[in-house]
Amino acid sequence: MARKSGIRTQDKHPGIGMLLTSAIMAVLLTPFVSLGAGGEETVNGLRQVGWQLVEKTDHDEWLPGIAPYEDLGRLIYVVTYTLQKDNKTKTCTLARDNMHDTFKQSCSAAK
Repeated sequence: MARKSGIRTQDKHPGIGMLLTSAIMAVLLTPFVSLGAGGEETVNGLRQVGWQLVEKTDHDEWLPGIAPYEDLGRLIYVVTYTLQKDNKTKTCTLARDNMHDTFKQSCSAAK
């Protein structure tokens, strides 16, 4: 009668436990925003609830660098989305600051 090998998968692949732990932690620690729960509006969230994209514009803004990089230009990439639904219009602005490695997004009723 043959005996089963007592080797577990984790023994064969020692990194698999760390990989699974990392994946679970990434899912649990990822923030999420719910439009219905009073969360911040986003372009993606608005499109998911039926808002239609009617216009998209983008441009670069060059600002002076911030210490200690004042000699370097600071690039801010700005994208403006105009969305419509039920005769209402919203404008969303996304700004990516390359020097600070930040991303900001805001939406408001169009003026």
